[in-house]
Amino acid sequence: MPYLPTDMPFPDLSLDSEEFWRHCNEGRLMFQTCRCCGVVRHPPTPFCGGCQSEHYEWVEAPKTGRIFSYTVVYKESHKSVVGSLPYNIALVEFADFKDLRLVSNIINVEPSGLHIGMEVILVWEAGPGGQQVPRFMAKRA
Repeated sequence: MPYLPTDMPFPDLSLDSEEFWRHCNEGRLMFQTCRCCGVVRHPPTPFCGGCQSEHYEWVEAPKTGRIFSYTVVYKESHKSVVGSLPYNIALVEFADFKDLRLVSNIINVEPSGLHIGMEVILVWEAGPGGQQVPRFMAKRA
């Protein structure tokens, strides 16, 4: 069973985000990296925020990360998530990608068991319309 319902709203794809989601459907978590200054960025944009270059490539993220921050949601933001309350929203950081954080969920831990710095492992889950969504599981010792 998915962490969040598949009938919840999903962001519209844009020219900037379409390739990110295509990579996700291939089971690859990829981020844009500036070819000029090396800044890794997310969400995808046409220009680098560091040097304004429009030259970039896609690089694959590590399969593990850490919780940078998180919150627990107790009140529904959409009627489809009522049965999923409470759920978490986490910012996951990756050791190799300075200052990049991905908004996701930690799917195998109760809210009281989450903590900043917790090691997490990338997993894939079918979301709205079958789109593969990157989620994370807490790494068990």
